[in-house]
Amino acid sequence: MKIRLANTDDIDQVLPLFVDLDTKHSLNNKDIRSIIPDDRYKRIFQDVFKRESILILTVVEIEQKIIGFSLAKISKIHNNLILKNQIIGEILYIAIDESSKKKGIGRALMNDIEDRLTKRGATKLELRVFNFNEETLPEKLNYQPKYTVYEKYFD
Repeated sequence: MKIRLANTDDIDQVLPLFVDLDTKHSLNNKDIRSIIPDDRYKRIFQDVFKRESILILTVVEIEQKIIGFSLAKISKIHNNLILKNQIIGEILYIAIDESSKKKGIGRALMNDIEDRLTKRGATKLELRVFNFNEETLPEKLNYQPKYTVYEKYFD
């Protein structure tokens, strides 16, 4: 198993994993479109590969096949009237191919992206997980809930 920064040649293998993850989100959350336009992925990948990008895309590969990815970003808060100055590493997405789960790959991928974020100056890491997600990885890695968002829909 190898975890590394993604390059543009990886997009064809990352894209299906990304689409599968978005499909799960759209099936379980009313706020997410049932059909997500391809333009979304083009924009993300363009932003990832820009020079001085705040996004970090890593991939996990086994025998030259990408079986997972993580996407994170660095946010800098300065001169905010309420919040202290800080650099936040936000893990936006983490996905592992279904057949590769429960093998420690998710933990290794999280450890890798955490290390990359802290090396870029993050003093705090954040991870948002939908409540329908049954994965227990955040708790296993000592992430604690920060707040709860309540929703009420009027259809």
